[in-house]
Amino acid sequence: MFDIKKLDDALNDAGYANTLFQRWKSHDFDDAKVLEKLKSMGISINEDAEWLLQSYRTYLNSHSLKGDPKLLFDRAKIDEALTNGKSTNALFGKWKSYGYESDDVFKKFQTMGVRTDDSLYNVYLKYLAWLNTHHPLKYTKPTTADEFLFDSTRIKNAISDSVFAEKLFAKWKGSGLDERPVYDKLWKMGLKNDDDLYQLYRSYVFWLDEHFPLPAKASTP
Repeated sequence: MFDIKKLDDALNDAGYANTLFQRWKSHDFDDAKVLEKLKSMGISINEDAEWLLQSYRTYLNSHSLKGDPKLLFDRAKIDEALTNGKSTNALFGKWKSYGYESDDVFKKFQTMGVRTDDSLYNVYLKYLAWLNTHHPLKYTKPTTADEFLFDSTRIKNAISDSVFAEKLFAKWKGSGLDERPVYDKLWKMGLKNDDDLYQLYRSYVFWLDEHFPLPAKASTP
């Protein structure tokens, strides 16, 4: 099951990889046991080995009751992850071990109300930062919090919901995004030809003026 040629074939053939993963699972090899086996064979845990391990974790996630979102996304555990660092690492480690990347967690959170729930949103950002620190993705640029703040769905919600818009404005400001960087980001999203985006930008400027007014210039004697 761990012949070098078989491992190489699994790297280049998704169908073969699936067959190999079935055999590993049928012999009660979880991802930790596979890692131990590879190390005992003197195999370097390089990018290819990491990719194979992650693919196996994803396979286990979709073929195991332990990967049931009802268990992995218990709301009490998610809330605890906001305040307890040990619980945070344990939960995030479990999500990762079952193949849940940031996009997968976000999709699950969508069904739980992430668009209007700041707690879920903050856990998502924590997981994003945790992944970018401990498990940066192969061949891809890590997603930043800024990029998430300008997710197209969030922007559409802000355009149609003034209460949501104010929450989003507070997050923009809290992330150090003042008038100019927000303008630049919305420009890339089509502000020039989109009246709704332009009005959202103007609303943010007014919001900044109201909540973070610039100090008055000192008068000259």
